[in-house]
Amino acid sequence: SAFTPGGFNPIFRPEYSYMKFPYFYMWIYDRWGQVIHETENPLTGWDGTLLNGSEEAPNDTYRYLIRFYGIDDLEMIFEGHFSLLR
Repeated sequence: SAFTPGGFNPIFRPEYSYMKFPYFYMWIYDRWGQVIHETENPLTGWDGTLLNGSEEAPNDTYRYLIRFYGIDDLEMIFEGHFSLLR
């Protein structure tokens, strides 16, 4: 899976139908384990910029961790990786 900022798939964000608001957290990590993006808003997603918002993240593979509570109050945790292609 990949996303292309400024292209066909410009924002990395989860598709959801089971989530209970406002209990959502998403972290994006670089290959060295540094957090480069975090949000508590599932609508925001990640646009491919670093935490300071002024630098673009390079083409690479990134890891995500998404944590939220479902409508039945069960905690859900998803993690995986994706590629950023410019």
